[in-house]
Amino acid sequence: MPRLLSLGLAYLQWAWFEQHPEFVAPLEPIGLLGVLGVSWLIALRWALPRPRVPWEAGPATSFLGPQVLFAAFLAGFGGLHLWQDWELPAVLGAWIGLLPYLVIQHGFRYGEGGQAGLDGVRAAAYAQRHSVGLLAGVLPLALVSQLWEWGAAALPEDPETWTAAQGLLAWVVELGAVAAVLPVVLVLMPRLLGAGPGLPALQQQVDAMWRGRGPAPRVLHWGTEGLVANALAVGFGRRKRILVSDALQGALKPFELEAVLSHELAHFERRHAAALVAGTAGAVLLVSAAIERLVPATAEDPGLGWVALALAAAALPFLFASRRFEQQADLDAIARGPAHAAGLAGALTLLGRRRPRLALRHPAADARVAEILRALAEPDRAALLQRRAERARRAMWGLFLAGLAGIAATT
Repeated sequence: MPRLLSLGLAYLQWAWFEQHPEFVAPLEPIGLLGVLGVSWLIALRWALPRPRVPWEAGPATSFLGPQVLFAAFLAGFGGLHLWQDWELPAVLGAWIGLLPYLVIQHGFRYGEGGQAGLDGVRAAAYAQRHSVGLLAGVLPLALVSQLWEWGAAALPEDPETWTAAQGLLAWVVELGAVAAVLPVVLVLMPRLLGAGPGLPALQQQVDAMWRGRGPAPRVLHWGTEGLVANALAVGFGRRKRILVSDALQGALKPFELEAVLSHELAHFERRHAAALVAGTAGAVLLVSAAIERLVPATAEDPGLGWVALALAAAALPFLFASRRFEQQADLDAIARGPAHAAGLAGALTLLGRRRPRLALRHPAADARVAEILRALAEPDRAALLQRRAERARRAMWGLFLAGLAGIAATT
């Protein structure tokens, strides 16, 4: 999540400077090279063996450093002028301005890998995995932009002259482009996250535990150079995949790993991912419809402030529902048997000590363990949490329908 959030902020920076070229300095090639050079000097400083971690190598610098250098590249040294007047198809124009950011953040990730004790080859692989993952975040934007460009070619430039049928076509193009790209993202996502070959032993466990519709999810090895201890449930339908990281496989006992797999299976069996995507999209659509009504039709482009508002509005229901779904997946996992309850509590305890972090999408590990123990002792508490999760799931789908209705009303 932090990497994708950083990518989103970089995109907003680029778009803002494109809308306000008065803040962009004249092109200075030496300065542009200097910005890229500084990012790699930081990478080398962090990666070199040293008795103490460099003072600036904290989470804040890792997150904000690429943003500051990217702003210097775009505006301070006129990097925006490099492609500002190019006539590019939308599939390229939608992300070409992010290319310097990807180079900058690649250097930071290389430094992080070296700082974590990886040798040069493994640090490069770590950086490459993150860069490819961010490129996967750009790909949907590029494809959607191209589909929108093709659809816009069939419509008059002035929306005030559109007929009702043309307004409906614009609505179909906007939503249809997003729907058309989603299967592509689902197909590519496991590989772009670094997933590798299947894990036959874990696959047998998943096949035996699977209670959902259709075939069981495939279990894939997730290479992270031993730095990430995590498991992910990604995809829908026949593209369901469970990614199990190398570090997680090495850190957990077999019964703990089986309990983690049962937790990930619960996400598929409850169709949490579909509800999260639907609710998030619905929130964006609903805010977009509200903006259409609040901003006069004669006004200029509402600008990036409204875009940021729409994204923030989408984040709130996503985070709320995600935390409810995590609790439900924990409850479903421990309901499979006492061994899974003990295994999941043990895994969370270990991972909470190993990877302390700000709890946003997931409740904190110690809070999850406490809730598991309380649910085992108090069946009424478990039933209450299950009802809360189901209400959250229905609310996300309701938000999606409300978003569609809001967009239809403004068309």
